[in-house]
Amino acid sequence: MKCATLDQIHWSQGLFGFVADMDPLLDELKKITPSNSPSQTPPQWNGDLSISGLREAYRAGLSPVTVIESLYKTIETYNTSNDGVWIHLASLPTLLSSARTLAANYPNKSALPPLFGIPFSVKDSIDIANLPTTTACPPLTHTPTKSAPVYSKCVAQGALFIGKTNLDQLATGLTGTRSPFGVPHCVHHQAYISGGSSSGSSVSVGAGLVSFSLGTDTAGSGRVPALFNGVVGFKPTRGLVSAVGVTPACQSLDCIAIIAGNVEDARSVWNECEGFDSEDPFAKPDLAVTRHVNSTGAEAQRFKFGVPPPEALGVCSAVYRRLFDDMVAQLQTIGGTLMPIDWSPFRKAGDLLYNGTLVSERLASLPDDFLDRNSQHLHPVIHDLFTQVAARRSSAIDAYRDMQAKALYTRQAESVFAQSAAGVDVVVVPTAPTHWTIAEVLEDPIAKNSVLGEFSHCANVLDLCAVAVPAGEYGVGELSGREEDEGRLPFGVTFLGGSRMDAEVLEVARRFEASVRGS
Repeated sequence: MKCATLDQIHWSQGLFGFVADMDPLLDELKKITPSNSPSQTPPQWNGDLSISGLREAYRAGLSPVTVIESLYKTIETYNTSNDGVWIHLASLPTLLSSARTLAANYPNKSALPPLFGIPFSVKDSIDIANLPTTTACPPLTHTPTKSAPVYSKCVAQGALFIGKTNLDQLATGLTGTRSPFGVPHCVHHQAYISGGSSSGSSVSVGAGLVSFSLGTDTAGSGRVPALFNGVVGFKPTRGLVSAVGVTPACQSLDCIAIIAGNVEDARSVWNECEGFDSEDPFAKPDLAVTRHVNSTGAEAQRFKFGVPPPEALGVCSAVYRRLFDDMVAQLQTIGGTLMPIDWSPFRKAGDLLYNGTLVSERLASLPDDFLDRNSQHLHPVIHDLFTQVAARRSSAIDAYRDMQAKALYTRQAESVFAQSAAGVDVVVVPTAPTHWTIAEVLEDPIAKNSVLGEFSHCANVLDLCAVAVPAGEYGVGELSGREEDEGRLPFGVTFLGGSRMDAEVLEVARRFEASVRGS
């Protein structure tokens, strides 16, 4: 076979081989192998929290102790202006001890683990041994004796745990305004919502307090807050990253979300966290060959994408619609071909989540009589929402009909991503239709929350992978309609891909991200 390597990778869906003489490559690698001798003067940290930036700095001799000392000062200062980010923040002595132990365990700077010294936060619905897991709901607080596998994998690869972050109570909501531990605001403007339910996770990354955060995503709660804080939110295909040790929201839809400063960092964390877990009932078995392949079409620089029809985009604010049109043009400049798609399975699946019986699974995850016994401890909006769901008195017949509809819509969506002339590599949507102020959400919390999930709910119901990526910014006055309103807010889009097409979707998202940053 004589063809370009990436063409062959795509043709064979990631399975390929080659025969070559490795001596020339080994000779070149010898020239760039770093010295094992430590720097005489440890370098100062320049504040770059990206994983690639920290890796380079650590190889040059930077100590993780230096990073922690500087970072903790930043965190303490930031907490004075946005105090709803953390539920538990590790103490400085604890962090310094962890950093010193890490440095002592890896004296060879050329042989550091992938996440060595990378600071990260964890949403407080994910278990960490000997720390309370609150899920922002005091009656459900428990102290686990075992950590969630996703946390353990990060720590095993050298990551430094900074603290547990705030969230919408019971991981229910997309606004970030439903927690007894405070209401964090958008990192770009204190009047606007942070998004949720992974509110503290996204703020901690967006504010430069950590390199990445482990959140969750059941209906967009890892992507919407990423949008509002100008960072990347990655929801892998359900079951590729273990959800063991996560307080269930809707267990059959729950996914770990990786929130990071850029697509490359999100992918780096995913590479370390992915893997089959037999204790996770929704885990997907490993493929015979791991497909972390960056091919997206017959030629690596070309890809096909679809977008929602104009009538679906009508829910967007004027500025979001304008910026989304700009994004479509940007994708075409980097090799994307816009294709017509059937949007109906995405729309119907999104409606099914809260307008059907699937939302009842949130109640199924709670103890019997939980609402009656703990109503006084629930956030008022969460209590109203759960009461409305219980009042429907959905029958088993209703549930089975919705399960059948879910299966049908999933199969229909698969045809959209089929490897055929009519299929697309990705479907691109606005991550959310607009950005509300905190005051606007508090006036009408349930309806405003519902609007935010217009383009995010379907990914979980249809078992898609999804990457939310920043795609520019705009003036606050353009959104509010008041010229006197100052400040700027981020806009972003989400790349949706078929089940287990995570690597390919991440690559399209990375190329788009690079084009936006370079423009």
